[in-house]
Amino acid sequence: MSIATATRQKRTAKTELRCEHCGAEAQILTTPDELDSDIVNQIDEWNEQHEKCSEPLAARVISELDGRFAEARKDMTVTQVLEEGRPSWSTWEGVASKGKVMAHRDFSWQSHPVRIPARRYRGTIQSDGKFAVPEHDLRLHQRRGESDAIVAIRRYWPTKNEDDAGYGWGHEPVVALTLDEADAMAEILQTLVSLARAEQRPADEAGDHR
Repeated sequence: MSIATATRQKRTAKTELRCEHCGAEAQILTTPDELDSDIVNQIDEWNEQHEKCSEPLAARVISELDGRFAEARKDMTVTQVLEEGRPSWSTWEGVASKGKVMAHRDFSWQSHPVRIPARRYRGTIQSDGKFAVPEHDLRLHQRRGESDAIVAIRRYWPTKNEDDAGYGWGHEPVVALTLDEADAMAEILQTLVSLARAEQRPADEAGDHR
């Protein structure tokens, strides 16, 4: 059953629409050279807009509310999820394997890591004769939906693979510092280093007193 009723007045080239359920009215003004198909398309659009007017008011309110959030329910690609709110320092993404069930906050961003040699730890002699040294890895990390990043610190060390085909990397659990904690630690480290170096003797002088 058509919801809209239309009357065509050739003299004024005007089509009047009225919903028989909600009483809404509209007019389509046309020029004489416009195609009848254009008028039909506009009438069909009007009918679609008013097709639920025959439903009870409460049902229409709920239906309209659902329609308002339809766009938010649309599936997003992983790229879209990660690009929304991405920090400018982010170059790496934390993405789980395909098919894994995840919440939006499970996605994360990471900066490029800054690594320094951890020379007080044991390294590994590689098959090409090079000596692989453990590393301290520092980077920024932030979960999607969280306002602040953290400073992530982790030590990596080279390990020999079982098939003797090369070397992988093991690692310790990450140490996660808030920005305030990292700032405080930086101040403490700088102070401790300054105090220690103030008492440090030159290498040749230290050797003379052995």
